[in-house]
Amino acid sequence: MPHRTGAVCDSTPSPPPPPPPSVLHLTFNHDRGLFAAGTTGGFKVFRTDPYAEVKSRDVGSGIGIVEIIHGSTFFVLVGGINSPRLDPKKLFVWDDEKRQFIGSLSFRSPVKSVRIRNDRLVAVTAHHVRVFNLGDFRLITTIETEENPRGLCEISQLGAMVVACLGLRKGHVRLAVLESKSDSVVPAHDSTIAAIGLTHSGHTLATASSKGTVIRIFKVADGSVIHELRRGSERAEIHTLCFSPSAKWLAVSRFLPNYFSSDWSLAQFRVQEGIKHVVAFGQQENTLIIVGADGRCYNMPPVCFHTFESDVSFTSLQELICSICGIDSTRTLITIPKDKNLKTTVMVHMTIMMKRLRMMKRLEVRSVVVIGSHPTLLVTFLSGKFMSLNIF
Repeated sequence: MPHRTGAVCDSTPSPPPPPPPSVLHLTFNHDRGLFAAGTTGGFKVFRTDPYAEVKSRDVGSGIGIVEIIHGSTFFVLVGGINSPRLDPKKLFVWDDEKRQFIGSLSFRSPVKSVRIRNDRLVAVTAHHVRVFNLGDFRLITTIETEENPRGLCEISQLGAMVVACLGLRKGHVRLAVLESKSDSVVPAHDSTIAAIGLTHSGHTLATASSKGTVIRIFKVADGSVIHELRRGSERAEIHTLCFSPSAKWLAVSRFLPNYFSSDWSLAQFRVQEGIKHVVAFGQQENTLIIVGADGRCYNMPPVCFHTFESDVSFTSLQELICSICGIDSTRTLITIPKDKNLKTTVMVHMTIMMKRLRMMKRLEVRSVVVIGSHPTLLVTFLSGKFMSLNIF
């Protein structure tokens, strides 16, 4: 019988491939054209529109914080979990052209967050916010805060530099304008601050507490309340507050309860629960970019937002709400108060609420009635059930 030759089979199993890197940190650059992800092995940079990975660097260590220095090939990195090479108490500067670290700043406690604009760098630790000159890393000022485990701090990107960070008391936000050396404290909430947002100009501040039931908008110049946005009595964990470049819109990233007793939002997008997401407005005014720690990126088009001109007729508004909500206008009664001051706000909230109700309840709507000067939405269904919702 002829001898057959062939490959020798090795019974030893090959080692499993290494797991993909886990995401430790996500951040956008100053104009939202890029976002960076710190991973267990290094960092990656992606373009937002069109979405594409533009670089990936293995620095031999986990990266807990990564920030892109404006218009350059330099990055600010802070070590993350399981990071034997990079001390989390140090801030490192990475030169991507040379593919090496070129400098560092040391602190007494771990760095919780970093903020950058074209002339300043801000490093946040558990009890301090330190502002450095970006050119030579000279320390400009130090601001003392209460315990700040999440490193909450925002800075303006245009004009005089405004720093918004935690105050020395629970629920307080400190506002520092570096050029004028003015310093003020806003008693924003009774409970712990969970999120801070600041417009690019530094003129307007948004805050949310750990309860997540109220978001307050303040004028930075005098600390006065401009708006108070209430969304009900159930708790919600707020992750991000982000203004659009024009300060016309405010985006909120949060964990939502299963049932909505009320809502003030103009548009809402659901993403996978249990995964941290960051949100920013795109380079087009009405577009939203949402990036999750699971590696998914969502680019929401402008069509998601609906605005109403003051001179639109009630008939047109009724037809519009029927169209958006998927309601048959020939057999659905929509009653709207004849009050021009309420018309726009009521219609915006009705539109979003009704759209959500149809998605959540899967019920056929029979009628919609808006009641009172502080509107309540009374919705009845073909099944005979009804629901009352406070608009504000």
